[in-house]
Amino acid sequence: MKVILAGYNLDAEILKDMRERFETIARTLDSFHLKILSEPELRQAVEKAERIASEVLTKDNLTPETLSAAYARISRLPLPIPEIRKAAREGVAHARRSNQQIVFEMGHRSIAEHAVFNFDILDISRLATEFVETNRLGSFTEKSQRYIRFEEDVLIPQDIVESTLLASYKEVVHRLFATYKMLYEAIYQNLCRLYPDQANDEKESRQLQQMAGEDARYVLPLATFTQIGMTLNARALEWMIWKAKAHPLTEVKKFGQELLTVTDRITPSLVRYTEPNKEYCDTGTRLRKYLTDNPLTDRGEDRVRMLTSPKDGDDHLLAALLFSKGTSIWEHCRQLVESYDPEQKKSVFRSAMEGLGANDPVWREFETLDFEFEVILSASAFAQLKRHRMSTQLAQPYDPDLSVVVPPSVSQAGLEEPFLNAVQESTKLFRQICKKSPSSAEYTLTNAHQRRLLLHVNARELYHMARLRMDHTAQWEIRDIITEIIGIAEKACPLTLALAVGKDRFEQRYGKLYDSDQSL
Repeated sequence: MKVILAGYNLDAEILKDMRERFETIARTLDSFHLKILSEPELRQAVEKAERIASEVLTKDNLTPETLSAAYARISRLPLPIPEIRKAAREGVAHARRSNQQIVFEMGHRSIAEHAVFNFDILDISRLATEFVETNRLGSFTEKSQRYIRFEEDVLIPQDIVESTLLASYKEVVHRLFATYKMLYEAIYQNLCRLYPDQANDEKESRQLQQMAGEDARYVLPLATFTQIGMTLNARALEWMIWKAKAHPLTEVKKFGQELLTVTDRITPSLVRYTEPNKEYCDTGTRLRKYLTDNPLTDRGEDRVRMLTSPKDGDDHLLAALLFSKGTSIWEHCRQLVESYDPEQKKSVFRSAMEGLGANDPVWREFETLDFEFEVILSASAFAQLKRHRMSTQLAQPYDPDLSVVVPPSVSQAGLEEPFLNAVQESTKLFRQICKKSPSSAEYTLTNAHQRRLLLHVNARELYHMARLRMDHTAQWEIRDIITEIIGIAEKACPLTLALAVGKDRFEQRYGKLYDSDQSL
């Protein structure tokens, strides 16, 4: 793995000053080349250019810490903000001391959020990306197995290298990649036979290739290397490092240390508490004992089960919409809504949603309705669901005792047997590694293996999920799962979720809501 600090925010006045200084140096060099200066003038110009360059190189203000320090002082100084920023730029040592005092001693840690970093993360396994991308306050863009063909490039954990299972590990990985390539070609050729017109069109043939790639990847191991572009602020960075160092995977621990190494020189005053408390981090070990003492007897495999939903959710939403737009107390808004007949309630909802477009967020009042689901999904589907970080997702380890997901295109191409054989080999190796090194065993599992997930989500986030994941462009498994989730939730709150559909169906559903001749 390699972590590169790709960028960070600086005070714009610093950048402006640097630009002006370098423009002066450039003009001096132009004068030198054009020989329009006398020798004494030339010597003076060169000395000036050297002095300017030296001032730029010796300044210690190329850090986002000056912005954090300046913004921290806004609440306590009557000066205009530009003057406060200027003082921070000109006194970096004092700014750092101020940050340490305000952020850590006084506990105003949101100040660290004004410093923002960009990272290139190279050669990270798909298993480790699950840790990285479930951090809520960050932005991530990953090399996609849906759009790009992957070569046989994987992580081999050090404890596997030093074990008797190394040869088996390499053999299983090689077989999985060989099956991946075979699946891709076979699925693509079968799609070309099914859709000959699309196969002969350059643009649409690429879509068929994408479809083949996104299904063939189900057989790839979680050890497969990928890369990520990541952006997060200093407060989120500190928390990510803390969690990474507490993680059972050595790869993730190293990731945390790399993050600290590449940023410590730039912002020593904003990232401080990065060492996890060992006893606190052993919580999982202590809690698993209760499960061991009381083993599971029912292994239900329903893909989606709703555990909780809001009572009288539609009435609650309408009351919240009225409450936030007036000055009445909550009880009055609720009683008013309860006095309405179904058509009057629908009228309130229509008034609230009138003019809503397929790309517009629904109102924050939708966040007052919470739903909870237990979901079983593959690593492929989880790779997409985990991006919905405004929800709460509690994921169990991957469970080889659950059935694996076989893409329909694999069965249609007559390749289910080689697919399952390859996946079963990875499961077999997983069980062998578990006996010696449980923390490394999941690397051998594939994108087809499944896990259980507790999903706690509000109605506003359900809308976001629906628009993105129920659209015809969404990957088929996550589309099926979100469609099932929305369908179950809609039975509990039919009015609230009346417009929770994919963007491609939004206009149709919107028209249905406002057509008095149609029922929802």
